[in-house]
Amino acid sequence: MLKTKTENILQHKWTVPLLLLGSFLCMLLYIYLNEDHEGGEDNISLFMLSRFGPYHFHEFYASPIKILFSMLMAIPAQLGFKAVQITNALLACLTAYMSIGIARKMGLKEDWLLVLLVLFSPIYFVISLTVLSEILFSFVLISCISLIYNQKFFWSALLLSFLPYIRSEGYVLILVFITYFLVEKQWKVVPLVLVGTIFFCVTGYPYHHDWLWVFSKNYGDASNIYGHGEITHFVANSRWINGPVLTIILGFSLLMVVFNFKNLYTSQLPFLMLVMGCYFGFFVLHSFLWWKGLGASLGLIRVIACVMPLGGIVSVWVLSNLKKYMFGYGSFAFVLIAIVHIATGFRINKLPRKMDGEHQLVYKLFKQSKPYIDKAPQVKFSSFFYGFLTGVDTYDPKNGNCWTIGPQSLDELKPGSIVQYETHFGPNECGMDTDYYDRERPDLQKVIELYPDDHFKVLNGYEYKNVLYIKK
Repeated sequence: MLKTKTENILQHKWTVPLLLLGSFLCMLLYIYLNEDHEGGEDNISLFMLSRFGPYHFHEFYASPIKILFSMLMAIPAQLGFKAVQITNALLACLTAYMSIGIARKMGLKEDWLLVLLVLFSPIYFVISLTVLSEILFSFVLISCISLIYNQKFFWSALLLSFLPYIRSEGYVLILVFITYFLVEKQWKVVPLVLVGTIFFCVTGYPYHHDWLWVFSKNYGDASNIYGHGEITHFVANSRWINGPVLTIILGFSLLMVVFNFKNLYTSQLPFLMLVMGCYFGFFVLHSFLWWKGLGASLGLIRVIACVMPLGGIVSVWVLSNLKKYMFGYGSFAFVLIAIVHIATGFRINKLPRKMDGEHQLVYKLFKQSKPYIDKAPQVKFSSFFYGFLTGVDTYDPKNGNCWTIGPQSLDELKPGSIVQYETHFGPNECGMDTDYYDRERPDLQKVIELYPDDHFKVLNGYEYKNVLYIKK
């Protein structure tokens, strides 16, 4: 009787909608409670481009990296930082919902479990609270696969062509899809994967006078700044990405594929090539990039959020196949798995998040420098967070961020203008070493210098500090 009632509740038509709503409300709660966000300064720089890009449209075309993401998020960005966070949370829930459609096409019935495994995976949940690009990438990727399951190859290829302009990994995943199209003899749609690239090459030509600017302005060799590491880095950190429960299940899925490859190839080819292929291929890709120090990787595990919904589908596939060995208690086992998965996810993420040491010091400098900000005709900064706090238009030519600060721009500053310098982005992204301002700029007066109470070092071993200069 209890087993029947449990099955009825889990399969009820309102179970999935209520779980999606509850998950979304949970995300909204932590958006409100969090003081800081996974991804740190990247959140601010992406937001600033979306917020001010429409007033300086050429800035969208400064780089092809995440250009489409920045353009699409420009709409909610006009309403503020939290509006973009809420948009990401909504997209995460929509992605989980679309994942259900793929699972149903595969004959999987545990819709409710898929929602929880996807949305509460440690990395996916915490990234859904940010303004980073991984969630939109996952939404478009799932949409492309869903269209294939519905035999809409034309629209899948067309949508896929824009994926690299949300995140650059899309170039590699396009190769996976092309392979699938060729195997399925859908040759006619293959040229469509170039539409997005052609669109941005043409629309960006007036700014760069280079038809191939999307390639020439892409990531270069940044290993001297971001470094490199062990090829096993992402696998070693998989419990922090998937959670320990999904890590075990996903590991077991590889064994199942080895023993069922022929059957999967003939009956579940989209699952084998696109779902499993893209998920595990993403791990391999980023492991290689970090190992070789390519693509400005920095070994950030958050990138796996791009394919986390695929990991959820794979996990539900494994559990569905194992259900017949659970002596009729599969539903109880799945509920227990979901509870442990959610609980460990929250334990890993340690929510709500407090402001980290770097942002605390930037905020402290901002509070102390307000009298100077109010009078300054121009504001330049190394930390995007400082620019965000001041509210200045980052891309207004009279102001400037860490990518536009240089000797010439400092020469052109008006008296009374301020320059904020900190030792994370200053020496790494700006190319200004810690002694440059004191040694080479007698026209800049140091008015505030702050160190954290607990001294610590940042990227490439620089001791962290914040300094405010004023133009004499």
